[in-house]
Amino acid sequence: MQATEAQWKEMHFAARNKELIKHWKQQIKKLTRSKACADAGLLDENLLRRSLQFYTSVAEFLLAALAVPGAGSPSSLPLPGEGPPIFSALPEWYVEDIAEFLLLCPAVSIFLRRLLPHYLTLVWQVGYTTLDINMFCPSVVADSVEDSLVTWLLVGVCSPHYFRNPYLIAKIIEVLFVVNPGIQPRTEQLHARIMAHPISETQLPSCLMKFYTDVETTGSSSEFYDKFTIRYHISLILKGMWDNPVHRQAIVNESKSGKQFVKFINMLMNDTTFLLDESLESLKRIHEVQELMADTDTWTQTPQDQQQIRQRQLTADERQCR
Repeated sequence: MQATEAQWKEMHFAARNKELIKHWKQQIKKLTRSKACADAGLLDENLLRRSLQFYTSVAEFLLAALAVPGAGSPSSLPLPGEGPPIFSALPEWYVEDIAEFLLLCPAVSIFLRRLLPHYLTLVWQVGYTTLDINMFCPSVVADSVEDSLVTWLLVGVCSPHYFRNPYLIAKIIEVLFVVNPGIQPRTEQLHARIMAHPISETQLPSCLMKFYTDVETTGSSSEFYDKFTIRYHISLILKGMWDNPVHRQAIVNESKSGKQFVKFINMLMNDTTFLLDESLESLKRIHEVQELMADTDTWTQTPQDQQQIRQRQLTADERQCR
């Protein structure tokens, strides 16, 4: 509005525009103060470390509640039968809170870099730069996660029948996805620790394949979109594991046993076919709009509202095609 002030300063609504500019500048100051308070409070490294210690204790409590000797060893997985009554009686947010916290530290800088600039453009314009975005603390998790917490994450993924809600397992899998060095380079050491765990080396590939097939139906109204998100996370985890000879052998062994591999490959092929078909349809629509826009005469004669509709469709198709 300030950039176009010369066009409206003599108009009858100039006073209203000036009031709006004043109001929005005050909003910028409030947002700036709010962000500073959030940084100082919620993202303080000492607070994050204490929170991590607390959630480590929660993970140890959950492992104890499973009441299975050697729950952290590959030989005891997958855990047999139904979960112990004391574990089944615990609220779901015991598990969800751990995952949400672990997702916060490695992912917050990624989230801010990708999404928040669209919503807080005004804040960035008054002095926030990518330097501020990179000041968040994935290193707190990367450097301070204890073995019991790693064990809990892997036991959870490898014992999905102990959870009524499949989205709890999906949340834990998302943690494994986010700490992948290809997603967050600063968690490379943590990722290496997780992948070096005995459970990862023997049980994790099979369990990921099983969950890949299990999320075909989740009972949610958004299950169609959810399953592709979850399967995308699993696919990148497995792709990273394939580069490690130990994990590659575990995947090969699973393919020979046939317990999960046949279903996994079948659904993988179905998904690939579906996504390829969708991508080709998107490419066709993208090409049509680009051809129309390249024809300057026809494009300029197209009504403004139709141009906007086609441009929005083009943006949506480009995003969907990727």
